[in-house]
Amino acid sequence: MDGRIYKTIGDVVEIKKGGDIYSAFAGDDGFTPKLASMFLLRACIDGIKFRKDGSTNYIVFDDKNITINKKVKL
Repeated sequence: MDGRIYKTIGDVVEIKKGGDIYSAFAGDDGFTPKLASMFLLRACIDGIKFRKDGSTNYIVFDDKNITINKKVKL
């Protein structure tokens, strides 16, 4: 895969980070972030992992795909 999403013939969107996937769908009528997440889940993409402010964050599209192994009270 060359890192691009082809929306329509001749219209190419470069994907450099996970948020770009949502931006690629943003121009499509009625395609909300929730629908984009559902689309990615159907495409066998379980979620997104990204770094922000020095910490690792996870977005999981289906809560059935996670297991809580340990709870820590802060």
